[in-house]
This record gives sequence, C-alpha cells and structure tokens, in this order.
Amino acid sequence: MLAKIVIVVLFIAMVISLGVALRHMVKNQGRGDGTVRALTMRVGIWVVLFLFIAIGLYSGFLSPGNSLQQAAEHQRSE
Repeated sequence: MLAKIVIVVLFIAMVISLGVALRHMVKNQGRGDGTVRALTMRVGIWVVLFLFIAIGLYSGFLSPGNSLQQAAEHQRSE
C-alpha cells in the first residue's frame, strides 16, 4: 500500500511541476529560466518514479495486476 501512495504522490508532483512550468511560461512569455527549472524537476521526478517502479517490480515489492490476463480470457470467451 505504501508503494501505491508513493507512486500517486510522485504523479501528483509531476502534474504540479507541469503546472508551474506553464505558469512561468505564460507569465514570462517563455523568457527566463523558471520554465526550464520546472521541466527539469519534472524529468527528475519521472526518473525517480521509473526507478522506483523498476526496482519494486524486480524485488517483488510491487507486483503487476492480472488485468491483462483477465482481458485476454474475456476476449477468448467471446
């Protein structure tokens, strides 16, 4: 459960960072370094999220759901 909370928090942080970049871009008409810093932060958050998911899957802390298997079985039954 903790892993899911961390993933959701990181996704929210990415969206907030994207909003901050948009605000800086609109406010400064694309001039200045606020947009670049916000987008750099977003990329950094994405890297942390990707590594967290990859390590979690590799270590067994996270496990993929079986929704794809259920969809395949449902499609075969039709």
